[in-house]
Amino acid sequence: MSGVVTKQIWDAYIKVINAFSDSVSEQPIVWRHVLANVDRWQEGMARQYEERDMITLVAYNTFRTWPVDIRTDTGIIDKEYCHLYLNLQYLKDNGWLTTHNVFDFNPDYDRFIVNGQVYKPAGDTGTAQANIAPVFHILILEREEIDTGAKARI
Repeated sequence: MSGVVTKQIWDAYIKVINAFSDSVSEQPIVWRHVLANVDRWQEGMARQYEERDMITLVAYNTFRTWPVDIRTDTGIIDKEYCHLYLNLQYLKDNGWLTTHNVFDFNPDYDRFIVNGQVYKPAGDTGTAQANIAPVFHILILEREEIDTGAKARI
């Protein structure tokens, strides 16, 4: 016996989720995507980036269950994070998925600029599963630590 939820119901669900995403995913961010990188001996070309404008739904501190600040001798480093809800259809339409429908980013070198703050990837996963596949991709971002010497965070 087949499940209670038919393929037609799943298809309708996906359409509703995608329409919802079109309505709420309106936060502009910048994705600094690495195109080329130096080799493992640090020789060759310098790292090259392409800045890509994205529209996404940003969630702030939704999963926070423990302190993320790190105390140092010179002050406190704020490791606050946020996460992005990326619609897979949006990513596909822009050519940003792998052949396995996974967000094609470099977790080591790509950076994301949200409200002027630079973040680095800290984890990712599919979500909002519809039948056998996710509809969204969550990308968890951790605030990038930049030592400028301009001011101390106390």
